[in-house]
Amino acid sequence: DASIDRSVLGANSLLPVSLASCRAAAAALNRELYIQIAQLAEVSPSLPTLVQVMIEGGAHAPTSGISLQECSFIGSSVDGSAVLEAIQAIALADGLPPLAEGPEGGFVITNSSNRGALELITTAVTRIRRPLALALDVAASHQPIDAAEMAKLIDEFPMKIIEDPIEQTKLADWTAFTNRYKDRLLIAADDFTGGDPRRIKDAVRDGTANALVVKLNQTATLSELLDLVSLVRIGNWQTIVSHRGHETPDTFIVDLAVGIGASYLKIGPNVRADRRTKHARFATIAEQLTARSS
Repeated sequence: DASIDRSVLGANSLLPVSLASCRAAAAALNRELYIQIAQLAEVSPSLPTLVQVMIEGGAHAPTSGISLQECSFIGSSVDGSAVLEAIQAIALADGLPPLAEGPEGGFVITNSSNRGALELITTAVTRIRRPLALALDVAASHQPIDAAEMAKLIDEFPMKIIEDPIEQTKLADWTAFTNRYKDRLLIAADDFTGGDPRRIKDAVRDGTANALVVKLNQTATLSELLDLVSLVRIGNWQTIVSHRGHETPDTFIVDLAVGIGASYLKIGPNVRADRRTKHARFATIAEQLTARSS
């Protein structure tokens, strides 16, 4: 499909065939899938750090009072599960209404706020005595956040990643935000670039962000995705492989994250079947990489 937007065959046709071809090649060569991907990407496989959404807001929970789309904990699968349990226990003790489950597996809280959500996660992580590191998906193109509020949250909470902090059309604001925080944070582009090689090339050239969110459904083939990853490495950007809004139990993105040497992997908390399979695959690969290095 030589069209610019792959409109002849369509990404919904091209991508499954591309991923199946990669799996078939790995099987034919008797390789783990992540090793096959690493060969294609010409990098050494490595284990990313997990990012797990704890509280959802924005378009995921429009009546919650929380404009941030995802408030996430950065840490191990076991610790993520413990944080979720602590959040639920704290909410119950405080007499909050029963917490609903959001589309990514995090909690939806009613009558809260951005600060309230981050304070609740902070309290939960402190309770289980684990290191506190947070990631936000602002999704500002869907629900912008006041710049002064964003600055206060960054100063008061231990952020590591902020995804789409600015509306995607405001290029100058993106660049200014990145220049201000690039030494403290990963400013990750997702909605802003949308898998478009031209936008990504311009963003790398101009230093508009310093990390790329990698999603399989934003490209038509695995080869095109690997080209994007190579492109952002030129600008010393880090990569964050991410789930999509509605997942299946398929575990390809786990092997992808390891195979391209991504810094982070967003797979949601270890709750529903569509997430548990990914956590199980992550644990298996971790064991294999540990055995290889020993």
